[in-house]
Amino acid sequence: MSLPNDFRTALLIPFVMTDDPVKKAEFQKQFGVDQTQAVDEFIERTCWAEDLPHLVGNRGTAPERLQALREALRDGRALDDL
Repeated sequence: MSLPNDFRTALLIPFVMTDDPVKKAEFQKQFGVDQTQAVDEFIERTCWAEDLPHLVGNRGTAPERLQALREALRDGRALDDL
């Protein structure tokens, strides 16, 4: 699926937020990336890098990156930039 970056990023938010294996599999099939790759896309290629600078450059473990992004999303940081 080829979407403009901002639109694709917005669609990936539920993928990042879910722990449900069925939903994760559905998102992975739809977007062609796994949850870890979706998190990386947020942190490395979007305005979320400004909120999570300590993770830019693929720093941190996958679980650390996921947790930090989820917290930032819950806080609503950078949502106005999407």
